[in-house]
Amino acid sequence: FQIIQNKLHYAITGHTAPEIVFSRANAQQVNMGLTTMKSNYPQKADITVAKNYLLKNELEDLNQMSSAFLDIAERQARRKKQMKMIDWITQVDRYIELTDDILLQDKGKITRKQANEKALEEFMKYKTLNPPNSTIVKDYLENLSKEIERLEGK
Repeated sequence: FQIIQNKLHYAITGHTAPEIVFSRANAQQVNMGLTTMKSNYPQKADITVAKNYLLKNELEDLNQMSSAFLDIAERQARRKKQMKMIDWITQVDRYIELTDDILLQDKGKITRKQANEKALEEFMKYKTLNPPNSTIVKDYLENLSKEIERLEGK
């Protein structure tokens, strides 16, 4: 599955999942460069997931390609065609070539371990620069301000 995931990420961004995490995790950026998170503050579980760093159009492309891949898998299952992992990899390669996207030819330049280590290092810096409680207080003050405006408008 990881091979297929990397092929899809590469087709869309020109980078494997580890390369995306490695290059986009940045303590200096808003939310550490994450575009998707489980809460309003980056969590350790968020920072090693490449999909969480994708831009809106990249995420839409990934969802579209994943959906097409699942449609192919469903069709194969309905026909009761047994598929090994190498068969799925071949199918993904064919689909990527059909859509004129970039086909990953190797494993990429960055390992998952390197990406995770870099993301964790950036996360620790981010937490120092942006303590979690500062976000909670900021959100509270923003909500309080909106509520005051709403009440004054009545």
